[in-house]
Amino acid sequence: MKKMKKLITDGPFMSAASRLTLTFIVFLYWILDYLYLGMRIQGRKNLKSLRGKGCVVISNHTLFIEPGFITHAIYPRHPYFSIMEATFVNKIAEIGLRLLRGFPIPRRNGMARIEPEITRVLKNGGCVHVFPEGELTHFNQKPAPFKKGAFVLAIENQVPILPVATVILPRKFFGRPLWQYFFRLVMVVEKPIVPPPCPESREELLRLAGEMARESRTVISDAIRTWNPDVRAEDQMGSKRPAEETGK
Repeated sequence: MKKMKKLITDGPFMSAASRLTLTFIVFLYWILDYLYLGMRIQGRKNLKSLRGKGCVVISNHTLFIEPGFITHAIYPRHPYFSIMEATFVNKIAEIGLRLLRGFPIPRRNGMARIEPEITRVLKNGGCVHVFPEGELTHFNQKPAPFKKGAFVLAIENQVPILPVATVILPRKFFGRPLWQYFFRLVMVVEKPIVPPPCPESREELLRLAGEMARESRTVISDAIRTWNPDVRAEDQMGSKRPAEETGK
């Protein structure tokens, strides 16, 4: 990591090489997504307003190989994905991850070191993906509260947030769930969320970022409930429970 000149490698050669690599990877995902997962992509029309513009892509974090699904859903946009620094274990792994547009978040002063490079990508019309939950919760369909970092980036750089919901639909046979990895997948590309003007004070910036975080979480949660009937049914049962407990 000490030898790296840039945390995000977006020069002409690497950009062209990663685009070719990602196009091939998306083709492989196309086979996996449609033939095995029966994947559906909803809302691709919402990408039209972002042509040639930078944006921050966010999504719920529920699968290990989610970056491939997200890249497929918003293709031909190729977002950069933040990856734990520890994943860059050697030079071969580093080259592979960078071709897939992964970039490390340094352990020390991570955001302070990476923000100027993210700003460069966004100002040049690129997009950066962030999982605002911070951690993966496997197969979870109820997003945890979103952290503010992605939304601070959007406000400071005056670029929209693009919410993408990963919806997992368990397959059933005569009402009984099958193997959990034999699921169907719906990727929902929601309308971009335009950030408010960037304020002068840090305190106000964090307040506005918190509002955007809550709004974005609601958008993604609503998309999951719309397309996943099991989650919708759980919510309906939960809303009835207090009345039943009180005898009303």
